[in-house]
Amino acid sequence: MWNYPELLAWIEVWFASAAGGWIEPRIGLAWTGALAALGLVSYGQWRGIGIDAVLAAVLAYALVSLPLVDAHAALAGYADLWLAAVFGLAVLAWLRWLRRGGIGQLILALAFALCLPLIKLEGAVWLLILSVVGVFAALPSRWRWKLAAVAALLVVVGLGLGGFVFPMLGLGWVGIQWGEVVVPALGAIDLRWRPGGLAMLAGLFTLPNWHLLWYLAPALVAWRWRQLIIDPASARVATMLLVCLAFLCVLFFFTDAAAWAENHTSANRLVLHFVPAVFSLLALLLAPVVDERS
Repeated sequence: MWNYPELLAWIEVWFASAAGGWIEPRIGLAWTGALAALGLVSYGQWRGIGIDAVLAAVLAYALVSLPLVDAHAALAGYADLWLAAVFGLAVLAWLRWLRRGGIGQLILALAFALCLPLIKLEGAVWLLILSVVGVFAALPSRWRWKLAAVAALLVVVGLGLGGFVFPMLGLGWVGIQWGEVVVPALGAIDLRWRPGGLAMLAGLFTLPNWHLLWYLAPALVAWRWRQLIIDPASARVATMLLVCLAFLCVLFFFTDAAAWAENHTSANRLVLHFVPAVFSLLALLLAPVVDERS
């Protein structure tokens, strides 16, 4: 696409200039470096928020050994691993700021988050979700539900008046009306029920892309649900991931993207984007329960 984000292409050009020419094996090392950076930074940030060294090492290994993650490390040219890494590192920095404070971590989280729409168009959606959840969580509790109610009312009124538009970094002015979403880079997207999205859910549990991740993650959430109640950081990461999942459900059950789910390829690539953040939630849930209110 002529209007596709250019950041990753410039990174490739930078590697090519360092290699002395367009030498594919050397340029492809950037993807191996992205995988290594994801594992090392995840370990370091988990340790920084108090996760045990053994647990952090096991989770880091589990993350970088997922079959689909390794496949994308070998698929030099695809941006999905980079988007997953940058999204995961933004969440890690945000999480460390929530737990330990420090303006540096907040700046780092903002820097990584702002890079998301510069890598892939989908990054604009992840940036919006991360921003909304982050701002909502930062508000005093007495204002959160008031703000949510006002936002819901504005959406209902806007749809009743024929639709509304709002800006999204990387996508431009997105228009929403009943049964249709208009994205400048993609055109009009028809919203209606499509059963093909069931293939996406089946792929998470039947294909060998994820080992046992999607069996273990829900079981762990059910087992350690108390952590989500007493630890605000865990609750905020879980909320952000729940909104990401809701977006994918809308995408695969109510748009033409249902066709992507049927061949599993594109569906798994989109799920990959927030898998590192899922591991951060697992790290929080597996760590000893912390009651930050005491």
